Amino acid sequence: MASLVGSTTARNFEKALESSILGTRQLAFYKVEAVHSAAAVDFTKANLAGTGAYTTAASPFAKAVLALQGFVELYYIATPGTAGFSFAVAVDTANGAAVGSNVDGSTFGAAEAAIKAAIGADTSVTITALAVASDGLSIA
Repeated sequence: MASLVGSTTARNFEKALESSILGTRQLAFYKVEAVHSAAAVDFTKANLAGTGAYTTAASPFAKAVLALQGFVELYYIATPGTAGFSFAVAVDTANGAAVGSNVDGSTFGAAEAAIKAAIGADTSVTITALAVASDGLSIA
């Protein structure tokens, strides 16, 4: 049979579609935000008082990541910001859809509760899905 490489008939291998499955499991992107004493937790700091740097051992960022690892398989963790940090997970490993649950899901009640307890936030922790677009990530 004659080779079709280079012909328009066999050009399907050159096509590309948007995907988070490129030889890996499907990935999803999320953002963690926390509130302590009516103010956003600054994950760039070493403590809830807002001093030091997140690279310090036992910083809120480090505690949040360690708590999160109990609920998802992390593939990416972004540098923290003053209002939170983003991360990517393998979709089929995201459990904890509700507190006390072990069901894959898109909500993270158990993970949120674990992060809140780990960092000592007195108000709330929220994990929000991010939408991936050509110009970056945005809250979905």
